[in-house]
Amino acid sequence: MSDALAVEVAATVLAKLSSAAFQELCSIWGVQDELEKLKDGSKIIVTTCSHRVATITGTTSHYDLEHLSDDNCLSLFIKLAFKEGEEKQHKNLVRIGKEIVLKCKGVALAVKTLGGLLCSTRLEYDWKVVRDSELWELEQKENDILPALKLSYDHLPWYLKQCFAFCSVFLKDFEFDSLILISMWMANGLVQCSNKNEELEDIGNRYIHELWSRSFFQQLEDGIFTFSFKMRDLVHDLALSVAQNDVSSTGNVQHLYFDLSGQGASLLPNNMGHLRTLIFQSNQEQKDGDCQSCRLYQKGCNTSLNSKS
Repeated sequence: MSDALAVEVAATVLAKLSSAAFQELCSIWGVQDELEKLKDGSKIIVTTCSHRVATITGTTSHYDLEHLSDDNCLSLFIKLAFKEGEEKQHKNLVRIGKEIVLKCKGVALAVKTLGGLLCSTRLEYDWKVVRDSELWELEQKENDILPALKLSYDHLPWYLKQCFAFCSVFLKDFEFDSLILISMWMANGLVQCSNKNEELEDIGNRYIHELWSRSFFQQLEDGIFTFSFKMRDLVHDLALSVAQNDVSSTGNVQHLYFDLSGQGASLLPNNMGHLRTLIFQSNQEQKDGDCQSCRLYQKGCNTSLNSKS
C-alpha cells in the first residue's frame, strides 16, 4: 500500500470512527501509526476469516467466533423462511426445518441461503428434498463448497443458474452495478422474456432481486435507478465451481476478465473464436492500453468489449 493511500485510508477511518468501528480489513499495511491516534477514545475491531491476518494485525489476542447455536440458527431460519407468525400454521415444515438447520452446523450463511430458498414453497416434499439431499453426506474438506450453498444453487431456476454462473468471471470482492450486469446478461442472451409487454431490463432487475433474496448477492447501496452489491467469497467460490466449463484458460473460453495494466495479452490462446464476453480493467495512466486491446483482436476475438476504468 502506498503512503498516500495509507494516509487516505487512515483519514477515512478517523473521520467516521467514534467509540467503535466494525471494519472487515484484510490488509491494513501502512496505517498502524495513524490508527494509534484512536487508542485513547476508540477501538478498532478487525474481522477476518484468516488466522494469518489476525496474527499480522499484532493484536494481543484474537477471539474465534463460535458457530451459531441451534436455537439461534432456527430463529434465523424461521425469520427468513416464513412471514411473521406464519410458522404457527406450518408445524410440520418447522419440524423439517429444524432437521435442516442441524445439518448447517451453525454456519449463518448456510442457514440464510436455505431460508431464502424455502421461503417460496410450502410443499413438504420440497422441504424434504433439501433435508434428504445426498450432498449433506459428502465429506467436507477445508476449501469445499458448503453443501447448503450447492443445494440452494441446484434448486435455482435454470435461467438464474446461468446468470449466477456468469458472475464468476469477475474477481472476488468486485462491486457490481445492477444496470451494467443486466446489460451484460442481455448481451449474452441470458435474460428470458415470456411477456412481450415486459422490458428485458425489468426482467433482469427481477433476476437480481431473486438472487439477492436467496443470499447469493449482498446489497451495498441502493440508488435511484441502480444499486450496487457484492458476492461473499464463499458464494463466489460456488460460482466458479459451477461455471468451470465456461471460465477457463483454454481456447474454448467464453468469458474473460482481463487487466490491461499487466502483460498478459501475450499469454492468451491464439484461438478465441468462442469468446462471447471480454471485460477489461484499464489504468488511465497506462499509455499502451489501446495497443494491448488491439493485440486481443489480433488473437481472433470477435466480440464486444466492456471497459472498467
